[in-house]
Amino acid sequence: MAEATTHLSEFREAKELVQVVADAFEAHSHLYSKCNALHKDVNDNTILIHAATGRGVLVDWDQVNEENEIGQPTSSGKQVEEEVSPLYRTGAWYFMSGGLLDDHYHGAHTLQDDFESFFHVLLYYALKCLKNNQTEDQIEEIWREIFEESRYDCSRGRYTGGWGKKLMFLQHWKFKNPLVLTDNEALERWFCKAWAAFYQYSDWRVNAARAKAYTRSDRFRDLFREPVPFDSLALHDHGYLRELFMTTLAKDSWSQKRKDASAARDSQPYLSKIPHNREDSDDEDAPARKRSKTAAF
Repeated sequence: MAEATTHLSEFREAKELVQVVADAFEAHSHLYSKCNALHKDVNDNTILIHAATGRGVLVDWDQVNEENEIGQPTSSGKQVEEEVSPLYRTGAWYFMSGGLLDDHYHGAHTLQDDFESFFHVLLYYALKCLKNNQTEDQIEEIWREIFEESRYDCSRGRYTGGWGKKLMFLQHWKFKNPLVLTDNEALERWFCKAWAAFYQYSDWRVNAARAKAYTRSDRFRDLFREPVPFDSLALHDHGYLRELFMTTLAKDSWSQKRKDASAARDSQPYLSKIPHNREDSDDEDAPARKRSKTAAF
């Protein structure tokens, strides 16, 4: 018999939100360490709250693939070359990594893409449901330019996006003021440290791509920095974020208050409100913000 769960948006306080996401992250870690596989569809419909315990559950494992089938970087940071269809991506548009959304230069799904999805889930609900220093206009701009950003690429015949997410990590784009969460200093510091880790990884990707592009000509070697060893990155495996979740949850600086519960209702599965329509759809001609779980597009 299936156990009862509730949607992530039903969390009661900030610490419960982080605990639920941390539990899902731990399940993801076990999947990766024991089965050498990724979930590939981390979003607010696959991270659920166990009704009896209030702990997190990671569900919907139908997109799982073994590591070598999805091009996970090796310890040296080199991408495993596999025949991966450029027209196939999985995930929910709001929470997919910037690299997967802008898939022209990204390649196949990696461990760090799943990490980024966990980050976006937490950021989305922190902005939407917890008191913070961003104005309503700023939050609407973040939805539009980071979570919903999309454009139709005629040359590839599908929607792409992700530039807002990439710039957010590299330049704190669209965050005119550093994120402050009222009475939730522990989560605020989680974002600060996680943001720095994603900046490090994003910067590594930029330099690795430049190194690959200019490897045939010594004339351009001075135009880029040599990328650091992949194993030196905080996000090379689950360890850094797992430890960050543990130390964050051990702190006492948590508020038991959140915005009105109705603030999260438009993120419920199968419920939608303009302008944040996130119904599941396989319609390739639909705008990107109307697609949640994606298949071939």
